[in-house]
Amino acid sequence: MKMANSNVTKRVLANSLKELVQEIPLEKITIADICASSGMNRKSFYYHFRDKYDLLKYIFQSEFMQHHPFDTPFRGESFYQLCQYLYENRDVYRHIFRPHQHNYFLLYFQETIKQAVTHDLMELQENTNNDFYVYFMTDGLTGAIQRWITHYNPMAPEEMLSKTRFLLEQIGLRISKEK
Repeated sequence: MKMANSNVTKRVLANSLKELVQEIPLEKITIADICASSGMNRKSFYYHFRDKYDLLKYIFQSEFMQHHPFDTPFRGESFYQLCQYLYENRDVYRHIFRPHQHNYFLLYFQETIKQAVTHDLMELQENTNNDFYVYFMTDGLTGAIQRWITHYNPMAPEEMLSKTRFLLEQIGLRISKEK
């Protein structure tokens, strides 16, 4: 019974933050704001989360990562599922992904992308654990996703996937032709 109450509390706090971030810049939202909006007290918040970025990680993990293993972004459905999730929640993520000085959620998101890229590159070519490749692709994907979802009218996830695949294929073809 306690676990169910814990999950309910987390969801209430998560929903409050998702509503607040649409009205107030993320960097200006305080724990007091989240607690007031949710009807929870600070003790309840800190029992479950270290800070608002920890709550953002919980939102992403519980709404996306638990349901979609994101281990090969360049193949299969992983990248599409990520784009679909972000697009469906664009009113929230367009605000979360706006750059500001200390957005620890973006660092977490980038690390998630990095792990998937590392896994994907290892499967594509043996011994491709070179940091250059991993960081190049991670920074490119993270930046492209951030720019896409913060656009006032982002393209549909299917178009994002199609354009990303096309670009990666074209880069691969041009690089291989120039050898």
